[in-house]
Amino acid sequence: MRRSVQIDIPENTHSLSWTKDAFSLNYSIFGNGQIVGKISDKSIDRSAKASLYGEKFIFETEGFIKTYINIFHINSKTEIGRIEFELIRSRAKINLNGEYYFWKFSNLLNTKWILHNKNQKTLISGEKRKEGSFRNQPEANPILLLCALIIRNWYIKHGN
Repeated sequence: MRRSVQIDIPENTHSLSWTKDAFSLNYSIFGNGQIVGKISDKSIDRSAKASLYGEKFIFETEGFIKTYINIFHINSKTEIGRIEFELIRSRAKINLNGEYYFWKFSNLLNTKWILHNKNQKTLISGEKRKEGSFRNQPEANPILLLCALIIRNWYIKHGN
């Protein structure tokens, strides 16, 4: 059963930033200069752990030909969403709390990516480099930042 989960970012936090650890798939997420979240992902594991503002999540990969990742909210012990991949087109679709979002590479070299809503409004964008930022917007659930980075890691694990 899917359940709605929303993370409340403090009002004085207008953006979050992230840095990727060297030689790993782990990220640290910052708000107002303080660590507010982490992603722990190992290249050989089929699951990743993440946290943001004290809320904890597990992203579990399933499937072989048609791969997807189930998103579980540990605090409430419920599934809150799913990420489905289109390997050939290098895209992913996120179903989070019943709302759909779309992740894709935005250049031919697959070094830049965007995550947008069903109205094509870009909510998060990033580059292959080891850092980036996320602007706090009312229509962008901060869990989407975790999803976007997990998707990027999935493509790195698969040689993209």
